[in-house]
This record gives sequence, structure tokens and C-alpha cells, in this order.
Amino acid sequence: MNAVLRRHPLTSYFIFVNLFSWTTWLALLYILPPDIAWVAIPLGIIAGPTLVAFAITSSLDGQTGVRALLRRYTLWRAGVGWYLVALFGMPCVMILELVGVSGLAALKGAPVSTMPLPWVALSSFTQTFVFGGPLFEEPGWRGFALPRLQSRQGPFVGSIILGLFWGLWHVPLVLLGVYQTTGLQLAAYTLINLPAAAIIFTWVFNRTNGSLLMTVLLHTSINTTVYLLRGAFPPLASALSAIFPLGMGINLAALALVVATRGRLGYRPLPHG
Repeated sequence: MNAVLRRHPLTSYFIFVNLFSWTTWLALLYILPPDIAWVAIPLGIIAGPTLVAFAITSSLDGQTGVRALLRRYTLWRAGVGWYLVALFGMPCVMILELVGVSGLAALKGAPVSTMPLPWVALSSFTQTFVFGGPLFEEPGWRGFALPRLQSRQGPFVGSIILGLFWGLWHVPLVLLGVYQTTGLQLAAYTLINLPAAAIIFTWVFNRTNGSLLMTVLLHTSINTTVYLLRGAFPPLASALSAIFPLGMGINLAALALVVATRGRLGYRPLPHG
């Protein structure tokens, strides 16, 4: 097994991530009673991206590699500007898209009582950070896979490949009804939106010296904004996308980054781990 992992670390990673996550989701969601079946979602995330990333890293690089991967969670010296980008960059893009698609009337049309108050946003952000996926997805996607993909395929192509696998990993959640979407929306989400999102994540990751903390914050800010927008503007958010109200906004943001950085996305070779 070690020989296979050393020859094909990325292939092994993507196979095992889907195997463990898909199995966990399908088994638990159909076995557990409905009132506690929700625990299958975080367990599937932990069983996939998290455990597989650390298991393969341990097999390939031992405790040294595991410690190096863990240290990326504590890379916090990124400058105030990058915290602003991670926390507010994509939420601003998403809100601007909502306004651009539906006009300023969209903001006036939401009932005041349903508008997310600051404490609601903070509570949602905290819950999403811990239980919503980012904390346990990022060591796999950006911590393990992205450095290896960038070193072999370059930052742009590597990001597209990672985005496609990232989208594939989410498919069971759609099939199981966690996300309500049509076939066309699912295809756009998997083949376009997440590869575009992966480009943005790569840029933040590279420009912050491989900080998982920054990508976790970015991931959390996107997911939190989705939940809040869908709560405040359900008809509008659903019209933009049944999964993410990102659509054209995230694609344009990714395209702008590719053009501005000439496809390099701030890439500098980093040690694997």
C-alpha cells in the first residue's frame, strides 16, 4: 500500500476521500433515525478530506509531515488586508451579484425581521466554522492536494482539477436531498462554480504562504453568506442557484484573478504536508 501511495498520492487521495465520505453519508443517512441523521454530514466530511489527508501524509512523510500539515492551521501572520479578503471579499461579490441581478429593490424587498443581524451572522459564522465543513475540508483540499497539484500541473490547471474533484465529492449530498437542485444546476455547480471557487482559494492560499487558517476563513465566509442570503432572500437566492447564489460573480472574480496574475495565482513552491 505504501508503494502505491508513493507512486500515486493524488489518485489515492481522491479515491479514498470519495470512498469514505460517500460510504459514510449513504450508510448513516439511510440507517440513522431522521432526527439524528444530520450527524452523517460532519462525519462524512471528517472521514473523507480530514482523515484521508492525515493518513496518507503520515504514511508518506511520517510525523514530520503530519506536524507540517497541522502547522498550516496556525499560519496567522497574513496581514490585516488578507483577513479582510478572506472574511468579506466573496460575501461582497455575492451581495453585489444579488443586487446586480435583481436590482436595489431586492434589498428593500426583504422583510426587516428576516434581515440577518450582526449577532445572527456571528453565530452562523461560528457554527459554520466548526460544523459546516471548512475546518475539516481544507486540510485535504488545500493542505494535501493543492500543493501537489500545483507542483505538477501548475496553479491554474491544478486548481481546475481540484475544483472538479471538489465538486464530485459534493454530488452525494445533492442526490440525498441535502441540496435541492436540478441536473443543469448541479452540472454548473460541479463543472463551473467550484473550479472557479478553487481558483480563488488557490490565490488566497498562495498569497498567505500556504495558510489553512485563511482558506478556512474564506470557506466559512462563503458558506455563511449563502445561508444568510437564502434566509433573507429565499426566492432571489433560489433563482440565482439552488445551491450557491454565486453564479456569474464567482466566475468573473476567478477570471479577473487569472488575468491579473497571468495564471500564476501567487504561486511559489511550498513543501508538501
